[in-house]
Amino acid sequence: MNVPLLRVALVVIILSFSSATGRAAEPPSIIMHRSSAGELDKTGWAEAKSTEGKFSVRLPNVFNDFSTRAGESQNPVDRMFVVGTVVDGVKFAAAKISYLTPDAVRQYYEKFVSGETFPKGKRNVGEYKGFPFVDITVSDDKAAANMRVLLIGQSIINLTIEGPLAKAAIGEKVKSTFFESLIVEP
Repeated sequence: MNVPLLRVALVVIILSFSSATGRAAEPPSIIMHRSSAGELDKTGWAEAKSTEGKFSVRLPNVFNDFSTRAGESQNPVDRMFVVGTVVDGVKFAAAKISYLTPDAVRQYYEKFVSGETFPKGKRNVGEYKGFPFVDITVSDDKAAANMRVLLIGQSIINLTIEGPLAKAAIGEKVKSTFFESLIVEP
């Protein structure tokens, strides 16, 4: 695999905040809206609603909720909104990445669909509530990840479950619950 240790969330953030001409000159600004937020229901999951991102998902633990603004004017990304948690070393994250132009969002989405982003990943395309998506499963000798990348207007929503290879079965077991819980507000 091209990435020795899978750090899918970090890779997505780097890809999202890298402009076509290179990395951002100044780091993005981060606003922490809430930490250790949410209440677990009887199933052990919590509704995680992004404070500013106009989406929610169910997560298997209390969660952090933050947003970022790109640090460079030439960057194709405007903002990113994230809710996420970690359970027994397995990371769950939902990130809405808003782009400045329709062309930019389409270009980045197509990289996921074509396999350019994760060349050795298994991909499956489909539609969820009227939005096109690609599911991607990737692994190496140390880590595994399940992702759903959805194209929603001028944004991409990336749902990611990533953890040690020894815990890959956890991601497989709960990915439907996580992926199918996405609600996007108008």
